[in-house]
Amino acid sequence: MSANALTKTPAIREVYTWFGAAALDASCLELDVLIILLLAAHLENPDVSEEALAARDTTLDGKSMGQLLAELRRTFGLPDETATVLAEALAKRNFLIHHFWRERGPLLGSPEGCDAMCKELSTLSDTLRRALGHTSGIAQALGERVGIPPSVAAADVARLWKHQNE
Repeated sequence: MSANALTKTPAIREVYTWFGAAALDASCLELDVLIILLLAAHLENPDVSEEALAARDTTLDGKSMGQLLAELRRTFGLPDETATVLAEALAKRNFLIHHFWRERGPLLGSPEGCDAMCKELSTLSDTLRRALGHTSGIAQALGERVGIPPSVAAADVARLWKHQNE
């Protein structure tokens, strides 16, 4: 079966949709962690220049998700539950990005395999969203401390979720 024929089956398109949704969740989690670490830099030094924050952003952007979460743990004393949820999310995110297609790709050959992939991706997405619940709360609290109204953060999150759920 050609690659073009594969993308024409509804079951396979649904797998691609679920994969995209899970990848978006992973991306949003990474963005939350970046925002938290940038807000922490601002709280540590309220007079930090935009240039210094931009340099910090560039440095953080070059780190892996695991490195970002390690820095988050070093910067904050995370509650055990949050640390556990983030560790589970990292493992799921890494599987999604680095191993999912290699290990699950052969399942695309049948409707049952596609269904199993969708269920797995849905569960994986749920894990990432649980982690987002933790990081979004931290980001919002820190944002309020530096003077960013909750409505700004809520509007950004609502915009992202709206596009994901369309």
